[in-house]
Amino acid sequence: MAKLIFIAVEILLAIAIAIRLSSCKEPTILTVSFIAMATVLPFFGFVQVAWFIVDRTKPTDSMGEIIRIFSIIVSSLLVIVTTGILVLLYTPREVRKYGYIDKTGKIIVNPTFDEACDFSNGVARVRIDSNYTYIDKTGKALFKPKFDYTACSFYDGLARIEEGGKCGFIDKTGNIAIKLQFDEVGGFSHGLAFVSVNGKYGYIDKRGQFVIEPQFDEASDFSEGMACIKLHGKFGYVNEKGILVIAPKFEEQPDGFSNGLARVQVNGKYAYIDKTGKMIIKPQFDYSACSFYDGLARIEQGHRSGYIDTSGKVAIRPRFQHAGGFSHGVAFVLFDNNYKYGYINKAGKTVIRPQFELAYDFSDGRARVMIERKYFYIDKNGQIVITPKCFDCGDFSEGLAKIGVMVPAQ
Repeated sequence: MAKLIFIAVEILLAIAIAIRLSSCKEPTILTVSFIAMATVLPFFGFVQVAWFIVDRTKPTDSMGEIIRIFSIIVSSLLVIVTTGILVLLYTPREVRKYGYIDKTGKIIVNPTFDEACDFSNGVARVRIDSNYTYIDKTGKALFKPKFDYTACSFYDGLARIEEGGKCGFIDKTGNIAIKLQFDEVGGFSHGLAFVSVNGKYGYIDKRGQFVIEPQFDEASDFSEGMACIKLHGKFGYVNEKGILVIAPKFEEQPDGFSNGLARVQVNGKYAYIDKTGKMIIKPQFDYSACSFYDGLARIEQGHRSGYIDTSGKVAIRPRFQHAGGFSHGVAFVLFDNNYKYGYINKAGKTVIRPQFELAYDFSDGRARVMIERKYFYIDKNGQIVITPKCFDCGDFSEGLAKIGVMVPAQ
């Protein structure tokens, strides 16, 4: 029985060590642990062999008793040593925390949060342990929401909340602005938000009053004065007065309008319509960007990405392995020659040479990039302007970006 207990403890400890080592990021701990294990494991093997010999021979002489006692002592020491290793491994030297930097890289809000959202409408939702709160741009706590769910972002000064299966909205002081009464809600856009009541969707204003009565099977946010809705099994568009401008005729849900056009799917191909429902760019693409940005939309032909303009003409021929949407006149693309990301302008000319392992859209004049598995921020000239020592970072929003850094454990 003693032997079975010993083997069980040995196996459980080995599994615990393996799990912990697989997630350990501390080089010193890893080195010490592997050295300790390299020393301990042979002793484990020796004890097993010795115990096997004792069991087989069942000695009655003094030598047998010495071996038995030695085995017990060694096995006890091994359990103590292994437990010490686990304590060392489970004692964190550093922990991950989030804070915020400005466009110069200066830390504006100290990294003290376990989770952080981008700023919107001047506030951001953060979390410490299991407690959520909203902060301003100085890091000052504004209020702690006390609901089952609170949205990460504010839109038009209001954020979605949920409690007991019902949804409503709070303002930036944390007070309920629109009471919990809806089955589902969307974010406010152009002063309107879609809501669901008894399985039907309509739109309310910021007072919580219905502007468009619940009548649709599905609904989406407004963009450029139009919102996609579903009625009688097909999709169409309404304006902000609830007038059906484009009759429901699409089988698949179209995108919102951007640059005056919306992407729709017809017979398995993508096309673009204007706000009257007229087909401006005929169905021809297997894949394209969801929306136009800066007058261009990404398309894919022959497993290569390029761009079309709002007339459907190819503006930048498909020649990139991957490409993003245009933002502030530039877009990131993945080049074939070195499998690195760079940036092009709307003429297709390379403006920032391909040198990044990852690249993201520009926001507030800055873009995240990765070089040798480290994050940096560049300006539109491709110059590195911020070198944050972080394991994670976000895009700039309202002048600030979240960063995740390692800080000493408390």
